[in-house]
Amino acid sequence: MLFRILNYAPTGAKRKIMLKLSKAHLQTIQIDGTTFMKVYQDHGFATRRAYLESLCEEYPPEAVYALADLLGPLEDFDGLVTGLEEYCG
Repeated sequence: MLFRILNYAPTGAKRKIMLKLSKAHLQTIQIDGTTFMKVYQDHGFATRRAYLESLCEEYPPEAVYALADLLGPLEDFDGLVTGLEEYCG
C-alpha cells in the first residue's frame, strides 16, 4: 500500500514521507534490534542480508535492494514482497 501511495505522491511529498519513515525505522531498530534478527531467524534466515539474497534468486537484485532500501526492514515480509510482485510480475 505504501508503495502505491509513493508512486502517486508528488516528489516533495515522497521525500517527506520517506524521511518520517526512515526516522521511525531507525528508532525502532535501535530500540528493538534483536527482535528484527529473531524475525529473520523465525523465517529460516540467519540475517536480513541472507533473506534479501534469497529474494534475489527470484527477482532482479537491483529491484530487491532498491525497494528494500526504500521501504526499510519493517516491510521485509509484507510490503517488500508485494512491491516486488507488482514491479516484476
